Amino acid sequence: MTRTSNQLLALLNNISVLDCAPIAQALQGSVVFSNTAGQTQSGFAITYGGVTYLVTTVGEFSIANINTVMNYNGVSASVTMSTKINTNIQLCVLPTANNFNAGVVAVTWYDENVLEGLEIYAIGSQMTQALLSSTPTLPLMSGSGTGYGTSANATPLNLNFSVTEGIISRITAPLSPSFGGLSPDNGPYLRHTAALNPYSTNDLGGSFGGPLFTMNASETGTVVNVVPALVGMNVWTFWEDPSNPGYLGISFALPIQTVINNIISII
Repeated sequence: MTRTSNQLLALLNNISVLDCAPIAQALQGSVVFSNTAGQTQSGFAITYGGVTYLVTTVGEFSIANINTVMNYNGVSASVTMSTKINTNIQLCVLPTANNFNAGVVAVTWYDENVLEGLEIYAIGSQMTQALLSSTPTLPLMSGSGTGYGTSANATPLNLNFSVTEGIISRITAPLSPSFGGLSPDNGPYLRHTAALNPYSTNDLGGSFGGPLFTMNASETGTVVNVVPALVGMNVWTFWEDPSNPGYLGISFALPIQTVINNIISII
C-alpha cells in the first residue's frame, strides 16, 4: 500500500496516541491475590467457553491458601480457588460480590505464533523481601514514612500492578536446570526479559501468576487498532543470589495455550 506523507503522519500520530491505551486495558484485566499471611501473588482474567475466570500459578512458587483478590480499581472480594493434580494453574470464576466484576476486563489471547524477538509486557506485584531489608538499599525517609527499604517505622511502597517490558528470548525454554535445579522441567516455557520479582526471598508469589502479553494491531485506513493479547502466564525468574536478589533478565512464562489447556482440565 502506497501512502502520502499526510497519511503516514496521521498513521504515526494515531500509533503514538494509542501507545499506552492497550497497557491501561491490560491493567484492567490484571488482579492481585492474597492470603491471611499478607502475601500477594499476581493473576489475570481470561474468558473461556463464555465464562470469565481469574487465574494464577499454583505449586512450588505459589503462595498458599489464597482467599482474597483485588482488581486494578482497588475493589476486593473473597475467592475459593480450584485446581487439579498435574496442572500448573489455579482459578476461580470472576466474583460479582462488591461489584468486583465491573472493574475487570478480560484480555483476549494471542492467536499467532510466538517467536523470539516478540515485544512483550508483564504486569505483577514487584514487592520483594530484599526491598524490605532492615538495611535499606534504596532511599528511605528517616524514621517513618514510605520507601523501598525499612527503618523502625517505615512503610514499604505498594508496588502492585507494576508494568515491565521485554522481548521473548526463547520459545521452548526448559525451566530447570536453567537456573541450577537438580531435576529438569522441560516445559516448554517462554523465556523472556521482562523483569519479575517474587514476594520474598522464599521465591513465592509476587509477579508469579501474572499476565505476559503483547500488542495485536489491525489497520483500517489511517486508523490503527491496538489491543493487548495474552501470550503466557509468568511463573519464575532467575536470581543471581537468593540471599541478595539481583534480576538477571531471565524470566519464564507458561505459554497461553498451556494455560487454556489447564483451564479445560480443571473445569
